[in-house]
Formats: sequence, C-alpha cells, structure tokens
Amino acid sequence: MSAIENSKVTIVGAGAVGSSAAYAALIRGSARHVALYDVATEKVEAEVLDLQHGTQFTGSSDIIGGGDVSVAEGSHVVVITAGAKQKPGQTRIELAGVNAGILRTMMPQLLEVAPDAIYVIVTNPCDVLTVLAQEATALPPERIFASGTVLDTSRLRWKLAERAGVSRS
Repeated sequence: MSAIENSKVTIVGAGAVGSSAAYAALIRGSARHVALYDVATEKVEAEVLDLQHGTQFTGSSDIIGGGDVSVAEGSHVVVITAGAKQKPGQTRIELAGVNAGILRTMMPQLLEVAPDAIYVIVTNPCDVLTVLAQEATALPPERIFASGTVLDTSRLRWKLAERAGVSRS
C-alpha cells in the first residue's frame, strides 16, 4: 500500500495505456485513491465503472473518474497517457506536434487542480513531450519526467545497423 496516507494518483487518458495504468495502480495498491480523467466522457465513465466493479478484488483502493479535470484535484502523482495515436504514414515528429498541442492545453488545467503533484509523461514521444512540459510549466525535473520504453532506442539501433550494413543484434 502507498506510503502516503490518503494518497491519490490520477491517470490522464482512458485509452488502452491509461486504463491499464489505472488497473495496475488499483491492484498494486499504489495509492488509496485512483482517478481516471479523459475528455471523452462516455469512454472514461465506462472504464471507471468496469474498474469499480473489480475493486472488491483489489484491496482498499477506490477509483473515480470523469470528463472534468476536477477529478485530479489533490493528486500526489499525475500520469499523462492522453494523446493522439500515430496514424499510418505519420512521422514521430508530426505526432509530437499534435501531442504537444494537447499537452500545452492540458498542463495548466492539471496544475490548477494538482499544483503539488509529480507529473509522469507517458504520451508519445514521451521524451520530447517531457522537455516541452518542463519548459511550459517551469516545474523542476524532479517533478516532471518521462516514463517510456526502449522502443525508440531499439528503432534507432535497428536503423543505424541497417544503414551501416552490420548485424542488428
């Protein structure tokens, strides 16, 4: 269970990644309160209802959610998974531009209701968006950071090996 009494984590984005993160937070007991926020109100309400129905198996955490940013109020940690999906033929830079616009709109709203939270950016491309969010919010690096995978690194290694004509392993 969480070390912070009455702790709260908010997941922003009720897509596959966000809903999975909310579920993981519930089953791990990552926080006493879990909130799921998404501007797609019907989607987030359906996801929250599914998660609420399963809380009898998850210990003492509870979950709320909705389409209003106020569900994030008082959060200790905010995990941002919201963003556009990469379209066929769209470059990562193009995706970054779209998701940067979403993040620029969202961050001031989140900071208003959760000014003391630690922010974890998961939205792709997370490293680029985290730098943008740090610059836009002036939060110190220990309060806003990325949580990605090695996928982009693997892609770079693959491309370099392909160009150099060497083994990809």
